This record gives sequence, C-alpha cells and structure tokens, in this order.
Amino acid sequence: MAAALHRDIVQFSFPIVYAMEGDSPLTVDVMRLGSLKGQVKVEYFTEDASAKAGIEYEEIAGELVFEDGEDLKTVEVTIFDDDRWAPTMEFKLRLRNADGCDMGKYLHICRVQRLDDDLFPSNTYREEIEQGEEAINSISAFKLFREYFQLNAQIPGMAWRTYVTLILDQVKNLYLLLSLVSRTYLVNVVLADGKETEDELFIPDRKICAIIIGVALIVPMLLIHYWDYKRVTMDIVGRSKTFLQTTLLRKYLNYSESSRQIVSPAHMQVAITQEATDVAQGYGEVLNLAQSCGRVFLLMGFTLWQSPSTAPVMAILPALMLVFIWCRSAKLSEVSQLAAPLRKTVVAFVSETCDKFNLIAEYEQRSQMNEIFEAKTEATRVAEIPENQVQINNDYFPKWLGPVFAGGYIALCSEAVLDGSLSMGVFLAMISVFGEVSGDFEGIFCLLMSINTKIDSLRTLTYYYNLPTDSPYFRELTLRRKQTTEEEMEKLKVQPPLDPKSGKLRQDRMCIIMEGVSFGYLPSKMLFSEIKSLSAEQGQIIAVVGPHGSGKNTFLRIIADRLNPETGYLFIPSHLRSLFVSGQPIMLNASLWKNLTYGVPEMKDTETVVSILKELSMESILELLKKDTTVPKQTEVSIAPSVPTTADSRTLGVTSYAPLLGEEPHDGDEEAQGARHVANEAEEVQSQQWLTTITYSERVKICLARALIMNPEILILYRPFHHFDASTSTHLLQVIKKHHSNRGLCLPTESANARRPRSIFFSPETLDQAAEADVLWQIDHIQRTVFKIGLEELNASFMPESAIQLGGQQKAALMERTSKGTATKS
Repeated sequence: MAAALHRDIVQFSFPIVYAMEGDSPLTVDVMRLGSLKGQVKVEYFTEDASAKAGIEYEEIAGELVFEDGEDLKTVEVTIFDDDRWAPTMEFKLRLRNADGCDMGKYLHICRVQRLDDDLFPSNTYREEIEQGEEAINSISAFKLFREYFQLNAQIPGMAWRTYVTLILDQVKNLYLLLSLVSRTYLVNVVLADGKETEDELFIPDRKICAIIIGVALIVPMLLIHYWDYKRVTMDIVGRSKTFLQTTLLRKYLNYSESSRQIVSPAHMQVAITQEATDVAQGYGEVLNLAQSCGRVFLLMGFTLWQSPSTAPVMAILPALMLVFIWCRSAKLSEVSQLAAPLRKTVVAFVSETCDKFNLIAEYEQRSQMNEIFEAKTEATRVAEIPENQVQINNDYFPKWLGPVFAGGYIALCSEAVLDGSLSMGVFLAMISVFGEVSGDFEGIFCLLMSINTKIDSLRTLTYYYNLPTDSPYFRELTLRRKQTTEEEMEKLKVQPPLDPKSGKLRQDRMCIIMEGVSFGYLPSKMLFSEIKSLSAEQGQIIAVVGPHGSGKNTFLRIIADRLNPETGYLFIPSHLRSLFVSGQPIMLNASLWKNLTYGVPEMKDTETVVSILKELSMESILELLKKDTTVPKQTEVSIAPSVPTTADSRTLGVTSYAPLLGEEPHDGDEEAQGARHVANEAEEVQSQQWLTTITYSERVKICLARALIMNPEILILYRPFHHFDASTSTHLLQVIKKHHSNRGLCLPTESANARRPRSIFFSPETLDQAAEADVLWQIDHIQRTVFKIGLEELNASFMPESAIQLGGQQKAALMERTSKGTATKS
C-alpha cells in the first residue's frame, strides 16, 4: 500500500501557456494539490528565454500565500504589444522556496509562449499577404524589400551596426577623393616645371611636398584595412541570415497540419539554407549600394569641379543606367521564376532519394532514379540558359558606358590639351574618372540586379512566414481547459475527501472527457462523424481497439492533441502532460543519451535511466551508454543487476531554449569560437556512430524508454507491441504496467503519492493484451464513432458489432445472388 501524502504540492496548472501580444495582464494559474489544510507559501519569478523582460513582457517576482482551503492562485504578467513582427517567443515562470509544501516535480516551471499577431515583414501589406502567394507576388519589389530592411534593422544590435557601416564605408570614398586631388595636384603643381606653380606649393620644397603626399596616401590605408576587418567581424549579413533561419524554423515547428501539407520538408530546407541566405545578402548589398552611390556622387562632383563642361555627360550616365534597370529588372525576374521551381524540385528529389534509399535499393531502382534525376537536372539546365542570357546582356550594358564616354572625351578634348586650355593633369584625371565612374556604375547596376533577383526569395519567405500555425488553436484550447479545470475544482471542493491511503487527491477525480468530436482529413471523408461522449478516469489503462484501417492512429493522435478535431471538445485536466509515441521508431542524429533524455534535456539522473533500460532488457544499449561521452558524470553507468532505488535525489528539467531573438551576442575571439564550434560538431558526429550498430527492435525499445524517462501523466502508445514476438510483448506490457502502478518506472515507491496517477492509452495486437486494460474503447469504422465496450464484447479481429452484422448481411446477399444464379442456369 502506498504511503500517505503528508505535504501538499504547489505547481503551475499548465506546462505551457499561450499569450497573444497585448493579452495584458496574462493570468497564469498556480494550483495547490493535497489536503488544503493550513497555510503554505511559494515564491515565483520570471526568467528570460527568447523573450526578454522589458521588451516583450514585464519582469515580475513575488510570493503566493495559500490560506487554509485555498487551492488556486493566479500570477499576472504584462505582455507588451507593438506593431513589429516577431517570431513566437517565450519566457518562463518559475516557483522556488516552497514553505510548508512541496513544489511539483515537473510543473514548478511554466513556459509562456508569446504569440505575435503582426505579419512578416510588416502590416503595411496585410491585405495582400492574407490573400496568399499570388497577391504577395503583386507587391512592389522595392516596397516589400523596404519593409524587410526596416524589420531587419530592428534586430537587437543590428541598427547601430548598420549606421556604423553606412558611415565608415564612406571613408573609402574620402580616400578616393584624396587620391584624385593628390594626383592632380602632383602632376599640375608639384612635378610641373616653371615658377608659375611655386605659389601653389604648400611647402616651398617640391621634394618634401611629394614625400608628404606619398605618406598621406599610405597612412589612411591602415584605417581602411582595420575597418574592413572589423566589418567582417560585425558580420551583418551573418546575423541577418541567422535571424531569418532561426525564426523560419521556429515558425515551421508551429505550422498547422494544412501548412505542413503546403510546404514540403525539401522546400523548407531550400528556404532556410538558400533563400534566407539570399535575402540576408540582399540586406548587405543595400549597404554596399550605399557605399557605391557615395563613391559615384563623389566622382561626379570631382569631375564637375575640374571640368564643368562635362555636366551633360554626368547627367546622361545615371539616367541611362536607371532607364536600363527599369526596363530589364522585370525581364530578369521573369526568367528567374522559370528556373527557380525546377531548382527546388531537384533539391526535393535529392532529399527524397537519400531519405528512401532502402526502398530504392530493395527494389533495384538505382538506375531508374538516376535517369529521373538526370532528366530533372537537364530540365533545370535548359531553364537556366535564358536566365544566364539575360544576365550576361545586363552585365555588359555598364561595361559599354566606360569605353564609350572615355573615348568620346578623348576625341573631343584632346585638342584643348594641345592648345593649352586644358591641363594634362586634369585631362588624365578625367579619363581615369570616366573609367572609375563607369566601373562604379557597373557595380551599382550589378548590386541592383542582384537585389532584384533576391526579391523572389523574399516573397517566398513572406509566404512561408505568414502561413497558419497551431498556436492560436492551442491558445483557445488552453483557455477552455483552464476554465473547465477551475469549474471542476470548485465542484470537487464540496465532495468528501478521499482516503489518504488511496494515494489520490481530489483533483485526481477529474476525468479525461471527449464530447462531440468529429474529424476527417478531407471534408468529404470523415473518419469520425461524431463521438458523442467518452470519459476515462485518471490512472486507468485504456485499450483502443478496432480493425486494421479503422483510424486507431488518428484517434490516438487526437487524444494527444497532435490533430485538431473539426468539432467537439477534448478535455484533459490542465496540469496533466501527455505524450504520443508513434509505432515507427524516430531517432535523432545525436548521442544515445540525448535520444533517451529528449523529453527532459536537463536530466542528470543516470541511475534512473539505467534502471529503466534494465527493466526493458536493453543490455546492448547499456553497453553503448557506457561509451557515450555525453552522459552526465554523476554516476558510473553499470550493467550490474538492478537494485531498487530508494533515494529521490533527481534533477528533472524541462526543455531549455536558446534565445533566437533579443539577446545581443558578444564580439570576442571569433577564431577561437569557430574552433570550438568545429570541435563540438566533430564530437557530435562521433557520438552519432552508435546509430549504425543497433537493430530495428532496439530502436523501437529506445523510443519506449524515452517516453518512460519523460514520465508523462498521460502516455499514448500506438501499436507498441507490433514489432515484437509474444514473449517480448508480454514482458514490455508488464513493464508498462509497472510504470503505471508506480506512477513512473524505477522511481521511489515511497514518493509515488507526490506524483499524479498515470493514464495509458494504447492499441493492442491481441485479445490477451487488450484484457490487461481497465477500459476498452471500440472504434466503429462503419458508424464512424468510438464507444466503450466490455471485454465479453470483444472479438479476435477487433471488429465492431456493426461491421459483423454488415458482413453477415453482405454474405447473405451474396448467397442469395448465388442461389438465384444457380436456379436460373438450371
């Protein structure tokens, strides 16, 4: 019999709370579980993650005092609102210093996700963005890029880096001006013969003048070199790319099911690796464009100062360039859009080929895949030819300007040099200026055309960033469950308390309820038309049965909140965590330890992990774990016979998210940092080698062990015994029942009452497995519903009664048609 619970538990009501910006104040419930006798206290405080105090929310700290009989308190947090787009960010609320009570083992931390209702890159074109991809493509390229530029400048640390770059980049232009003036002065004054130039010398000695000019041209190069080095260190493009990549991945991880259907994994890979890079480079090219424009204006000013007669030429050069850009930019974008989708299909095909190599090898289709890939790459090559042709013609236009105008100047002004009306220094400087100006115009043209081609990537990102996510749905679901949980807790107050020896609290009486739920992957093909009413008590084992193809996986995913029902409501008490485990093993490209503790990344308790692996008879995995360098050095991993655990000195945490936005990175020894990253990556790759040495069934067991280590209150298992023989399946089922009865496998039995009852939903393979459940839920694929049945109503094929009756009717009809046919032949 479990020991009685002596101390109340104080914890948050939800593991995750969703707050829309402007939801102020946000109220977060803190609940008290237990006898509710006497006064207890606990402190609370906020902690930054990707969301920062003072920017996204108001920092708070305080103390909650639960008086005798009180079971619920609220913490209020101010969530700031603004009109600037930002990714979904989060911060944490933590409890500490409990007085007269214990803090919840898992829910002493609550993650608050701040949802943004603004659009990427801004709300300026909300109407077009909400209409979809076609309307986004109609937005002016310049205006869309301007909105992105303004958003990018708001990244912490980006604004001052941008301003510093814009200002200090002009140092090179000032150096160019110094060079032009110095060379002209050197030729026309310092090195000129005759006394008429002596008055123009700034020092009477011509030799010293020349030396000073030479030194003046050398010294500024130190500053220019140092600035270029620091510019690389500031890494504006890299920071912008990191911002886009991390926020886009965060967006994808919150996509709704419909959004994931629109954006394939391969297309998301292209967006993150290539298109995010293109857009970030576009931001850097705008800064380079500012420097080039400053350089051109300076050269044009120098030209007009030295030769006012060239004013028409200086006006014609930029005018021609702008007209050409206006005429050709649309053409380049048009041909780029022809090749871009084909490049994506090549990436998608390569991704699928690598991912499904085993299928290709098993069916001996290597040659066929090579032929398909060759056809796709050939189609891409052909589509890129017009793009390259347009590009080469565009590139040659500014190349023509320099020779044409320089040649024209030589032809028209050489006579002025001969008759002495134009000095040789000015004449040579002007020819040099024409070359410089045409070269800079070429650079400006190339930058503008490059920025123009990156607009297509920006449009793609704009579409991807603004696709629907699941977060608003979960926010509404959380609010509804919060309200229902509070109502149920009020009802429970008037009920008599449970016997302490039962190991249950009042709150454990709240049931898991499903009412009026319907779901279908297509509106015209509903899997469940309306599940009228189902309920399960906390701490029960529920077997979900049905014939093959009846929708067991779909139904279990609905319970796990992995799929959103079309109608109806699924109530799960807000303080219960749920986990869905698929029938197919999914492994991370990470160390064995990180795979096992993925649900609790801050896990340090190697003893419990080892004990769970022993319970599952995973001796070979234990051997691999001994060699894993990422295992915390708390205890020595041993495969000696298991000894029951009595100590409760465990450190379980929740997912720690590194900030993606808002934290100002520190500049430091970049080379040393890079070396550390390379070393860490090499170590990570080395730690993944174990994946190639384990069997398929061991992978399945690792996934089950991972779930048991996380120890959720509601564990949902789809076909957990499908991959094992009868003996192994029986052993695994008994292990799961141990986890259920002890409220956590291999955890101390004396502290079981401090943990909530464990509920388990699973789909069995056999009648014997189903018989181990407390409750049976039958999926009726004929009536498209789910209902509770007794063990005596179960059959070996898990067929519902409606299907058996329908089968009998069909068999009778077939026999009747057969007998009629026989009689007719007779």
